[in-house]
Amino acid sequence: MRPLLVLILVLGALGALILALDPFSSDDPNTGGGLANTVTEQNNPEISEPDAPVVLEGGETNGAREGASDPASTALTAEGITGANTIEGQGNLGGSVIDGNGNGIQGANVTLTRASTANWFFADDTPPDRTKDVHTKTDAAGKFFFEDVEAFDGYALLVRHADYSPVEQGHITVYEGNTNTEQPITLVPGVRLYGIVRDVEGNRIDGAKLNLRPTVLAGSSGGEDDPNIVNMGSDVEGNYGFPNLATGNYQMTVTADGYGTVAIRQINIGLKEDVVRDVTLKVAMALGGQVFDATDQPVKGVEVMAFSIGDRNTPTQTQTVTDADGKWIMLDVPEGSYAVRAKADGYRVASVMRAEAGDMSIQIRLESLPRITGQVVDAGTGQPMRRFTLQLRRADQSPDTSVQVGRPQEFTDENGEFSMICPIQGNRPGNYIIGASAPGYATSLSDTLEIVQGQDYTGVKIMVTPGGRIRGRVLDTQGRPVAKAKITTRSNEWTGGPFDLMLGDSFPGVASKVTVRTNDKGEFTVPNLTKTTYLIMVEPTAHAKRAMKHIEVTDGQETNVGDVIVNAGATVSGIVRGPSGAPLPGSVVSLQGESLGQEYSMSLSAKTDAQGRYQIEHINPGAYFIAATRPTAGGQGDPFANANDQRKTRRRITLDEGRTYQGEDFDLPN
Repeated sequence: MRPLLVLILVLGALGALILALDPFSSDDPNTGGGLANTVTEQNNPEISEPDAPVVLEGGETNGAREGASDPASTALTAEGITGANTIEGQGNLGGSVIDGNGNGIQGANVTLTRASTANWFFADDTPPDRTKDVHTKTDAAGKFFFEDVEAFDGYALLVRHADYSPVEQGHITVYEGNTNTEQPITLVPGVRLYGIVRDVEGNRIDGAKLNLRPTVLAGSSGGEDDPNIVNMGSDVEGNYGFPNLATGNYQMTVTADGYGTVAIRQINIGLKEDVVRDVTLKVAMALGGQVFDATDQPVKGVEVMAFSIGDRNTPTQTQTVTDADGKWIMLDVPEGSYAVRAKADGYRVASVMRAEAGDMSIQIRLESLPRITGQVVDAGTGQPMRRFTLQLRRADQSPDTSVQVGRPQEFTDENGEFSMICPIQGNRPGNYIIGASAPGYATSLSDTLEIVQGQDYTGVKIMVTPGGRIRGRVLDTQGRPVAKAKITTRSNEWTGGPFDLMLGDSFPGVASKVTVRTNDKGEFTVPNLTKTTYLIMVEPTAHAKRAMKHIEVTDGQETNVGDVIVNAGATVSGIVRGPSGAPLPGSVVSLQGESLGQEYSMSLSAKTDAQGRYQIEHINPGAYFIAATRPTAGGQGDPFANANDQRKTRRRITLDEGRTYQGEDFDLPN
């Protein structure tokens, strides 16, 4: 079962990449996204509470929620726990930006983000979420500091300065309650991309607009505030130049009044030589038509896109929106053949596979997607839920292997009623379920719905419940309680491997991902869990992590896992040296637990300091694979950049409880 599931997920990830590059590969207008299972602990008189209630991840303000009206939606006061309301808490991050001579660079823009281009590699065409980005500038000594930011182990730092090539540095961790100081980030002058914009007669074009972005962002706007995208215009002589570019692959889009839009793909920027790329624009022609629905009514607000056929090096790629009469027109397409796609909420994507520039009578007919309507009610009282969130899931085999479809949708309705679109792909039927969530409730599931293209599904009733609970206590090997250990629930199929980590909240299955803390007695209770089989991760701050699997959760019941014993663990330390033999600061050493089948595989890592030294503490005894990778050079993130280092340095190591293993050194190859 597990190998097949992994294969399906791998193919899905590769499909996401293809979707970003191929506009005709999906009928789904709302792909991607995940539902954050945000909960607050509810009052439940049937289940007694630990002496000190826990704090839940992403919960609302502690105490009774203002204006609460839904049944069982009152949160408990979080006594005995200090710090921010978010379970991760907050921490600080510092560092410095230097030039090749070790001098501090003043005025560099530094962004702390979760939306790295390495993560974007597997994303759909939705712009990355930059609402949590934090920005600062370096001081006169080149130093920067982020204070009181949310603790998280998957940040990236984006560093930019006009005189240097930008750098993206991943594997950044902000530790709760601590200050993490990163190794200095070195900026060097980058490579220049330049050329001349001309028309087909050789005349130079003044004022052409050029847009340059990494190839992984080519299928999307990337967001208006995306720092990876650069815009400029050609001068009076038609010259343009993008200075100080980082290494990587780029796409450049060029537009000018009266000329057709051109997109130049796969511009490779290397380490040393400047790149010359002249651009020839053709006189613009028109392309237009009208969009109708299945009843021959015009459809307003349809996004219509045109993609040139036959010119893969410099294709045209442009779009517009239909007016109130369903009409659309493009005035910036060069002579040639085009594929045209129409996309609108509530409809299947429709395509005209070939149209010629100058054709103004292109007819596109949209077919409505199936609509699901129903009601969400409290299972205990029968009262309608007035505020709730729905997440559609594809469940071809079973809910336990279902995957999210589209983004979660929030509803407010006095009668608890909803209506949502099901973006079924193709004409074959599909099995779907709907997960309904609200504060104080577990994510509760509808019955399985067999959805057929062209047929709506009505009368769906989703009964939401408080769900089940997991209770336990965390102790050390001496029987002493471990306070403030982080407890996180995940699917029982979760292995902790790199691919699972990449999927994150989009991992298949209906398991609720909820995080709580142990109180001063080491006790914890995880409430509002959807009925299924769970793994729980136990993460103390001064002990080894531990995973427990095969925990069954049932609605209205409490599962007591008893005492969870955590070890002090082993310690591994050493030095990472580069090809020259010199210590290599900023390298990453990773430990991956050796596991079989579906068992959880513990993963730990550390960065080397200024002397190339690293230390990984609190490691459970057992067999591991250990490897080292050098700091990522250049600007754009690449999830495969250090595969060669991993392959050549990977070795097996067996660790015993309480021992310190020194001298686990690495010499990285050329």
